[in-house]
Amino acid sequence: SDSRTLIAVLTDFNSDIWVAPEADAARAHKLTSGTGAYLDVCYTPDGRIVYASQAGGNWDVWVMNADGSGRQQLTADAGVNAHPAVSPDGRQIIFASNRAGTFNIWRMGIDGGNPVRLTSGGGEKFPNWSPDGQKIIFGSNRDFFSGLYVMNADGSNVVNISGVGGSN
Repeated sequence: SDSRTLIAVLTDFNSDIWVAPEADAARAHKLTSGTGAYLDVCYTPDGRIVYASQAGGNWDVWVMNADGSGRQQLTADAGVNAHPAVSPDGRQIIFASNRAGTFNIWRMGIDGGNPVRLTSGGGEKFPNWSPDGQKIIFGSNRDFFSGLYVMNADGSNVVNISGVGGSN
């Protein structure tokens, strides 16, 4: 009450990636340890794990072997990179990034090479592939409304399928 004392709260967000073989929690084991926060974990068709992490200091997309070895950072020094999804054929990763100033959907090779921006509307996140790998679905808050969009895997023909928000 006398303004001579200040109180602050520090929140530290840490998480790890765990694997439970055959969904058996008793056999679960941790693949990561003390290297930051993790989000958006998915498998490649060959059994590797793709994920977003702050282990390198910023949110980036990474890949590792199923046993946690061989960690490789796929994006770096390009804004926030998150929400990765691996194509059904295992050759490409789509993800959301704000490297161009606002969140858009990007595509890169499974090795992190050849990043290409697929959208330019803004507020676009949470991409996922259709089972045949021909389409990408994603969420967006274009025109200040949250909507669901679908487009061809090359970024063409963006269509609002939710009936909410802007058209394209």
